[in-house]
Amino acid sequence: PYSVNGAGYANFRNVNAHSLVCPGDRTSEKWQAAHTCGNRLCMNPNHLEWSSQSDNETDKLNTVVEEVDQKQVRI
Repeated sequence: PYSVNGAGYANFRNVNAHSLVCPGDRTSEKWQAAHTCGNRLCMNPNHLEWSSQSDNETDKLNTVVEEVDQKQVRI
C-alpha cells in the first residue's frame, strides 16, 4: 500500500509515511520525522521522533559512521 520515493523513503499517497506515524506533536513545520534506527523504510513509531533538520542530518551522518565502524570490526 506504499511506494518508495527516489530518496529511499516510504510514501503513502505522496506523503512520507514515517511523518504520518511519528508519535507526539509536531510543533513546527520545520520539524522532521527522524528515524532513530537509521532505516528509511521503517514506520515503527518506536523508532521515530520529531527532530530539526540539522539534528536529523547529524544523526544520519553518525549512523553511517557507526555502520562503517561495525563493518570494519566484522572483517
